[in-house]
Amino acid sequence: MDKSINKSMLSNFYEEEVQAICVVKENLTKDNYKEENFEKYLIYVEDIKHLENIYNINEKMILNIYNKTDIEIGNKVKIDLQIKEPKRNTNPKLFNYKLYLQTKDIFSTSTSRGNNIEILEKENLNSFEKTSINFRKNVSEVLNKSLDEKNSMLMKSIILGDSSFLDEADVLKFRKLGLSHILAISGLHIGIIFGFIIYILNVLKVHRSKSMLISIILIWIYGYLVGYPPSVLRGSIMFSFMILANITSYRYDSLNILSLSGLLMLLYRPLWLFSVGFQLSFLATATILLFTPRVKDIININNKKIKDALIIIISAQIGTLPLVIYYFNELQSISILANLMLVPLLSISLVFSFTTLIVSILSIKLSIFIGILTNAILNISNFIADILNNFTYLNITIHSPSVLEMLIYYFIIFVLLKIIDISLLEKKVQRFMFTSFIIITILDTVISSFNSYTKIEFIDVGQGDSCLVRFKDKNILIDTGGSIMNSFNIGENILLPYLQKTGVKTIDGVFISHFHEDHAQGLISLFGNINIKNIFASYKDSSNDLYRQVVEEANKYSVPIRLVTEGDNIKINKSSYIETLSPPIDVDHLDDNNKSLVFI
Repeated sequence: MDKSINKSMLSNFYEEEVQAICVVKENLTKDNYKEENFEKYLIYVEDIKHLENIYNINEKMILNIYNKTDIEIGNKVKIDLQIKEPKRNTNPKLFNYKLYLQTKDIFSTSTSRGNNIEILEKENLNSFEKTSINFRKNVSEVLNKSLDEKNSMLMKSIILGDSSFLDEADVLKFRKLGLSHILAISGLHIGIIFGFIIYILNVLKVHRSKSMLISIILIWIYGYLVGYPPSVLRGSIMFSFMILANITSYRYDSLNILSLSGLLMLLYRPLWLFSVGFQLSFLATATILLFTPRVKDIININNKKIKDALIIIISAQIGTLPLVIYYFNELQSISILANLMLVPLLSISLVFSFTTLIVSILSIKLSIFIGILTNAILNISNFIADILNNFTYLNITIHSPSVLEMLIYYFIIFVLLKIIDISLLEKKVQRFMFTSFIIITILDTVISSFNSYTKIEFIDVGQGDSCLVRFKDKNILIDTGGSIMNSFNIGENILLPYLQKTGVKTIDGVFISHFHEDHAQGLISLFGNINIKNIFASYKDSSNDLYRQVVEEANKYSVPIRLVTEGDNIKINKSSYIETLSPPIDVDHLDDNNKSLVFI
């Protein structure tokens, strides 16, 4: 089912060539594309000209330019482009780019060769947009002067909620340690900033009610400057209601306010419901509120600060686990330890970094001095993160759970924490529930063990091919897809996540038709992540870079590469085998396509 809400005028011009007048709002070009004559922008389309007719649009759109240009943020430009419908995901449970854009109120993308661009105005931003851009520039400049390069990149990511400042290896490290929430501006950040502002105002002897009012105003301003991600908006709304309750002496009910915050946000932008950030933010907050009092009774630690921190971390981890596994397919085994050790250090670094930004207005030298202290703390946190990262091999890859599995998980947690107290039920009802659960579990196991069907799944890998064949006790993969025209990694972004989400941990045989990128490149990403028992191919080609890379990786992970030709039969199980139809034994005189492996 397509979860789109079509309120786009641009959708009427999909696949049409138009001339657009638009304002450049944001540069989305990643560093690894900057040398490839490719640029990517977020633009605000004011008008388009199509077939001599001019239409007033006023809508955001993604612009991809396959050329190098002089476009800058704030430019108002006239440009020839083709409007396109964003691609939705055609593989179940994988990232849906179309829906992702819609959660940001973007319904169209476009492409341009960039040959005919006219800059109409250099600066076409309103005062609020200019303030936001200047804020980001000032944050970058001050942190670059005050901190080491690596630490500056990390703090810019945390303060601005933009992980693009970090390289992919660091982002992956944070994810594997269960610290991705640090790189998004979460409720934790808002709480730290709010507490920091309150503390400063208290030192300045500002009356408490006034200091709380000033603090929430500053929080809303900060939210605007960083673009109001869902977690910031949620935190701002909740803190606003908390202050209102404090001033008016009304009772503050956190769960009711959380629900009201969610309702208000969804009324403003309904598709946020499908945003991973929105889901995790609200789920983490809700489960902290629900689970903390129960977990508190279980943990027996004398040190109150450590106990309180551990209770919150465990509550959030237990509460968000099904959703984290659904989206990222990994149980981070040392996440609790990583959060307990690194969140306090990074929280202190966040406070020091904000202090640096404020002090820099008065004295750059003093801000650099504070930066020395911040560097020291961040160096310690980086050292700890690097040590813990050596143990992420203990993480467990898990398939994406179904809705039923998630409901069962939460029911068990609610029972264990006595949020649902089944002891209040009659003994007969308790016995019925327990017996039903055992019977359903046994039946599911028995039915699965007798299930002998063969399932064929065609995986959408773009231009190339990939097909997964599931037998009762075996899995084979026919080709792995890949990309010829661009640097998008099909194996890493489509094939591997698909296999992980569907619970495939072992492939008994990978059959490669021929060693062209669109048929075999994705195999590289599977090594070390999926247990591959055999690779079958019809020829060797040491002059082919991809072939040599496959051989190198296969040798590294002790995966045999077996050559098959016309007439060879490969047994799958008692009732299934593969018969090779082509190529013949002598393939030296054939090109790669005619050497291709063909079988039934």
